[in-house]
Amino acid sequence: MNRESQIIAIVLMVLVSLLVAGLRFYTKRKLRDSFESGNFEEYQSFLDSSLVKVYIRPYQRELSRLTGYLAAMDNEGTDRQIRYMLEDINTTSKQKAEIASRGFYHYLSVEDFKRAGDMFKVIEENKQEVPDYSTISLMNDIFVLKKADHIDTLKKNIEVLKKQEDEDGHIKQNIGIFEYLIAIQYQNRKQFTEMRKYLESSLEKCKGTPYEGRIRRLL
Repeated sequence: MNRESQIIAIVLMVLVSLLVAGLRFYTKRKLRDSFESGNFEEYQSFLDSSLVKVYIRPYQRELSRLTGYLAAMDNEGTDRQIRYMLEDINTTSKQKAEIASRGFYHYLSVEDFKRAGDMFKVIEENKQEVPDYSTISLMNDIFVLKKADHIDTLKKNIEVLKKQEDEDGHIKQNIGIFEYLIAIQYQNRKQFTEMRKYLESSLEKCKGTPYEGRIRRLL
């Protein structure tokens, strides 16, 4: 190959690399823009496009689809996608744990405790891949199994938090969440006076958060 041919080959390689990088950037940018604008129909449709199939790995594409259903609060789509990812595609232990963890928190949020329990079984089988396993296990105990074994631990956690500085209000909110979890356990014990006491204290700290609606429904 003479020098001129070498230069042409190098130029072509650079142009192809730039084209590939540009298409990858366009693909990810379009997905992000559709998601952030709340245009979830376009977002889901673009996930099926040839560009996405070329530039985004199959598992990441399906995980992005699940993220879209969750953000759109499409419970039917979320349920369908979780089942598909756990039952119909090949996934690693880490991926199964990631899917099940998302499913667990979703089903807790919609108070579908049976399905949350199903997700916990998958998490339990792959718990070495779940960084927040202890938190998920606690939530499973309280909401799915209706246990009341964590009241004293959570009260101690509250006392520790009260001693910390709270410049941005996050500690106050965390205390409110712990109080909500304590209240649910008193509900599990059918100690409704204590339940109400902790719910009322929690409500004041959790205003403007997703917990506010749940607390008000119980009061």
